[in-house]
Amino acid sequence: MNKRQYVFIWLIVILFYLSFTILKYEYKKYTINTYTAEQLEIIKEIQSYLERANKAIDYKRSKAFKSKILKSQQWFKMKWEKVYIFTEEDIFNKYSIETPLILKPDSQITQEEVITKTMTNFEKWVYFFIKKDIR
Repeated sequence: MNKRQYVFIWLIVILFYLSFTILKYEYKKYTINTYTAEQLEIIKEIQSYLERANKAIDYKRSKAFKSKILKSQQWFKMKWEKVYIFTEEDIFNKYSIETPLILKPDSQITQEEVITKTMTNFEKWVYFFIKKDIR
């Protein structure tokens, strides 16, 4: 191989290296731009949530809300008034449906819970630190 061929090979290597660095830079730029776009969307969602929360707080501090609550609880209602409160079903269900409590079966109760069930707080702390039953 002559000198020209070596120079040509070195130029190809340099070309591949430069193209690799350009592609690497473009990829980093793309990932940064997508990350910033996602963060901006999250910020917009948080701002809309805060606006809704502030509106709800302002409404709950208003005299109209206090009057509605008092009238609905029969404290502030006049003799001739009938109170009708219209709420959306999902809002009503959010505060009115009770979730059932999930109780542990007796087989899942640990020995430590059985021991500490009848102890006072001081005895529980002693048992917790020293693992000694002082009842």
